[in-house]
Amino acid sequence: MTLSNTILIVEDSSNDLFLLQRAIQKANCTCAVRVVQNGREALEYLDEAIKGNDPARFPFPRLVFLDLTMPLASGFEVLGWFNAVPHNSIPVVVLTSSGDERDKRHALQLGAKAFIGKPATPEVIASLLERFGLCGLAEPEVPLPGKTTPDFSVGSACESR
Repeated sequence: MTLSNTILIVEDSSNDLFLLQRAIQKANCTCAVRVVQNGREALEYLDEAIKGNDPARFPFPRLVFLDLTMPLASGFEVLGWFNAVPHNSIPVVVLTSSGDERDKRHALQLGAKAFIGKPATPEVIASLLERFGLCGLAEPEVPLPGKTTPDFSVGSACESR
């Protein structure tokens, strides 16, 4: 299995997908982006990627953005797949509208590296891309007078391990 410079997005909402793709672009990330629309497609994609038979169609991702609530297989099931793969070190970032603390604990226990509420701001996405070595941070935006800059500390919108 060879890692590519690819981000896999597992998202069933076209609106959330649009916002995430825009945030990735805004971060000046030049990674290839692959999109699947449900948990079953994610599992099929990852199975093909790990086989390595067609890396042009199924490059193994360096980062996965994963929705939790999807049809056909949940984000928790996809996280379970990552746990079953030996020597897997692909970071998975959960992007969800769930504010349930149990979902957060469960996702982090299953190996998610971060649990982010939707919609994630471009600044949060840029910070994550930088954290996982996929690209440098975009030029920082100068806050308008009276506005504050985002707080990425523990307890903010970005919870991670």
